[in-house]
Amino acid sequence: MKRITILPLVLLALAAPRPCGALAQEAAASAQVHPDWLRIVPGDARFYVELNDLQGIRRRFQRLGIWPTVRELTVRDGPPTTQPWRRRAEQLLGMSPETAISEVLGRRSALIATSPARWRNGVILAELGTASRVRRLLRRWQARRLHAQGPVRRYLLRGDLLLAVQERLLVLGPANDPEGLWGRTVSLLSGKQAPHLRGRSEFAALRTRLHGEFSGLAYASWAPNDPYAIAGCQRLLVGFSVTDRGLQCQFHGQRQGSTELLTPWKAGLVSALPADTLAVWSGSFRPEVLRHPPAGTVLDDQGSLIGLFVGLLSSLERQSGKILDTLGPRVMLVVGPDATAAADDFHLPGLTVACQARDVESHLEKLDMLVGFFARFIEAMATQNRSKPLGVRVQTRRVEDVDIHFVGIGSVLAERLSLSFLDRVTVCWAGLDDSILFSSSTAHLENIIRAAHGKVRRLADVSAGSTVLPDLHRGEPTVQWTMIRGGAIAKLFAGWLEYLDEHHPDTLNDQWWQTWAAARLRRRTRLGVALKDDPGNPHRAVVQEIDSGSPAVGQLQVGDVILTASGRLLAGPHPAREVARRYEQRGGAKVFKVGILRDGKRLALAIPVPPVPQADLRDLQPIRALKQLIILLRRVETVRIARYGTDPNRFDVDAQVVWAPAH
Repeated sequence: MKRITILPLVLLALAAPRPCGALAQEAAASAQVHPDWLRIVPGDARFYVELNDLQGIRRRFQRLGIWPTVRELTVRDGPPTTQPWRRRAEQLLGMSPETAISEVLGRRSALIATSPARWRNGVILAELGTASRVRRLLRRWQARRLHAQGPVRRYLLRGDLLLAVQERLLVLGPANDPEGLWGRTVSLLSGKQAPHLRGRSEFAALRTRLHGEFSGLAYASWAPNDPYAIAGCQRLLVGFSVTDRGLQCQFHGQRQGSTELLTPWKAGLVSALPADTLAVWSGSFRPEVLRHPPAGTVLDDQGSLIGLFVGLLSSLERQSGKILDTLGPRVMLVVGPDATAAADDFHLPGLTVACQARDVESHLEKLDMLVGFFARFIEAMATQNRSKPLGVRVQTRRVEDVDIHFVGIGSVLAERLSLSFLDRVTVCWAGLDDSILFSSSTAHLENIIRAAHGKVRRLADVSAGSTVLPDLHRGEPTVQWTMIRGGAIAKLFAGWLEYLDEHHPDTLNDQWWQTWAAARLRRRTRLGVALKDDPGNPHRAVVQEIDSGSPAVGQLQVGDVILTASGRLLAGPHPAREVARRYEQRGGAKVFKVGILRDGKRLALAIPVPPVPQADLRDLQPIRALKQLIILLRRVETVRIARYGTDPNRFDVDAQVVWAPAH
């Protein structure tokens, strides 16, 4: 989580209101300066964010009580060597961020860069309210006049920062203009003919997909296969506006080579959910995700319970046919309250996955076998030192003519993970219409079933006049949909912090999480080989066991005697530890070389291994982030995100945030 200062323009860009009343008159007057900034943005710019009335945004967020948190999120810096020039400019100009908003950026501002990754060399546009304010700033900055370029006056500021002025429009550029972006912007502003952003066909194609008027605009373009591209888009255009009621955003992007599966949304799956649902995601999935989990993810980690379950599911499929092909494509994730927690306990919400399925009854039988075996397996792992097992087994009970199958594995999880609140977890599953429901809570699953039968209040019952359910009148099919209840989620998170403060105060320390994350990284890239010192030779280690997920599978064998590691003989008196130490110090090596003795023969092996993780965990501060998220979510009634269309190469999304009523 590196600290960056681009967020004042990106995060606050999500809150640019439409001018009205006196603001509309100001906007009309400002239009005389240069109404269309897109014509002065150079055509090679691949990043552009424009927002209006930042001062009004600040006032609105201050009324909501979240401005201090927004400010805290937007001023986080990286190391001094990577501080962006804009931060340096604020220092040189002698202005705090608050003053910069009031005097320079508050009316209308924009950031231009040649690419999203090179925003540090970007150019800032700012429109001031009066010409007298421009003169005051020039005196304050001790601006030294350079040669004018047509109607544009040019200046050099302290620290070699560059400034161009036309009437009330300022163009601030980095020292020495390393990419020439400031110079090209000034040239367009002076009236020279050159390619500009509005004239780019790919930008224009995205702009035609915006529905309605928005007072803020953001555009980004990435190179093919850039891992930092949002939603895998090569190009993305965002329109945004904010009112006293909430925030409206539209995202329109173009993707390349997408293999994503999109299936039209089925209204009944969501509208029949319980009214107290905390969050929902509804979309599509491909069975290949479970059949061939992406490498390096939790689904592929056989050391995790989720990875273990996915591995067992794949094994069952090989024995029982292609059962995954009969699942989907529609899938839904539902988060809701679990009423089984005591008032002072850790409130773990219920999580239910609803997946469309063919031959539901057959799936229920297979799940009985799979989950039963899984439960007995982890019970054996957790209670191997017990003289008496816990007696985990599959049971059923009937709710509204639906059989719920369940296994109480909470006690096993609590003992395995040393987390007492997991004692209430009960893995359960049921068939409902054409879907399989798999849940972590019988109470949550029962509530969903009762809502589907109309026995408890549903989302459809509270959607009239609200923004809970998606807009089905857009004209394009809804293919993905997300809903989050902000205030309810904030209350849940706050309860977690209270529980940790009382029962596990050490986890509120950043160092605890950094140590935990480092251990997780080491475990995910471990060699997975158990060694012991050779009792007959202090400079040898013997292979005792090899994990199924170890990169040494197929190379090392149990009983092999390791003589060398990383090309060097082992040192005593603990050669097994020495092998582990050298593996941890392998750096970026793609192979781990060991010399072994097997059946009297010496062999040299090169085991393919991942490099040592280089993640910098010093900025890992999840508790701080959670506290900030709580502050923001408390002021949000609902978040609703709907994706439209059926073309996986297009990305068309409406997002709406509704503020919670002030108390």
